[in-house]
This record gives sequence, C-alpha cells and structure tokens, in this order.
Amino acid sequence: MIASRSLMRLFGVALSVLLAATAPAPAAEEPKAGEQPADPQKEAEEREALAEKVRPLIEKYNEQVKAGKWQEALAVADEIEKALPAKLRFQVALMRGELYTTKKDFEAAYKQFAAVSNANADNGELQNYIAWQICTDKRLEKRDIELAAKCAERANAATKGENAAILDTLARVRFMQGKKDEAVKLQEQAVAKAEDDNLKPELQKTLDSLRKGELPPVEQPEQWQN
Repeated sequence: MIASRSLMRLFGVALSVLLAATAPAPAAEEPKAGEQPADPQKEAEEREALAEKVRPLIEKYNEQVKAGKWQEALAVADEIEKALPAKLRFQVALMRGELYTTKKDFEAAYKQFAAVSNANADNGELQNYIAWQICTDKRLEKRDIELAAKCAERANAATKGENAAILDTLARVRFMQGKKDEAVKLQEQAVAKAEDDNLKPELQKTLDSLRKGELPPVEQPEQWQN
C-alpha cells in the first residue's frame, strides 16, 4: 500500500500536467509581415478541447496509481503524452519520474529526470526544480548528485547567475559534493541577490549553517513527505 502522502504528491504532479495543458498562452508578440494575428477565441477553444481529452486520462492515471498498478499507470502516462502538444510532453516524464520514485525504482526515475533536463537545458525554473528534488526529496534513498549538479548549473546559466533561489540550490549541491567553500560563496551571492523579504532571511539561515559546516534540513510540506 502506498502512503497517502506519496499518493498526494503523485496526484499533484498529474494535476500540474492538466494545468499546463489548459494554461493560457503568454501574450503573443506582434505578428511578423505575412503572419496571421493570434485568435484568442480559437486558442481558448483549443485549450478546452485539449483539457477535455486529457482530463479523463489524468483521472484514469490517478486511479491506477492509487491501486498500485504501476504498469497500467505507465501505460496511461503514454496515452497522456501522445495527447499533449510536444512542448508539454516533458510534464509526463516528470510524472513517470515521480511514479518510479514512489515505487523506489530510483534508476528509472533518474533516467526520466535526466531526459527532461537534457531536453530543456535553457529552462532555468525546470532545471532548478529537478536539482532541488534530487537534493531534498526524502523518498530518495540514493541521490544522483552529479545529475543534480548538472541541472543546477544549467539553471544558473539560464538565469545568468542572478536568481537567488537557484543560487541557493547550487550552493546546496556544492556542499553535498564536498565543495564547502564554494557552497558558502554561492550562498553569499544568493543572500545578496535576494529581493523577497520572506526569502532573504531563509537564505541567510542557510548561509549561517553552511559557514558552520552544516547542511540545514529542508522542511517539506507534510502531504509531500513519505
């Protein structure tokens, strides 16, 4: 039987697929010469049609996961992937990665996360998400720190070293690699670049711990803990 908290996490990732599929497209740039302007009504109808197609598959996936039917759930994930436009299919790889993590098939999980990372090298937010999960997810009995480092480095490159949260992730990775001096320097940069009044104190706490040679634990939402 899967712990209810792990189920909620799997369902959360599946829900993110549906949300991504139905999210309004970002404001379009002015059309180039000879191009037709975007039609908001048509785009809204297309999103709704996609939602109608994906929603029952998400529900079916959740049912299979809840029953612990891994292969059946993976087969549904394949159906979801086929239904999504190419730009959103990485979301399904994240679903698979979460599923494999829950069933403790860590090698398979890391293959999914690596594939997502390689296909989205310039997506700083996504790279940071993967790196942070590898470093902090309590379900992971084995941590692929090399993959976490690659993702964190890509995230930092994509944001030109200006994102405090990403610098915080990279600092944690470096500390876990045994590069404590570099970790402290990166965390100092994270604190210096933090503009959010809520984030800055947390980053400072981490910096204080790193200076003591300690890696602070990460508080995860209760429903996401295993």
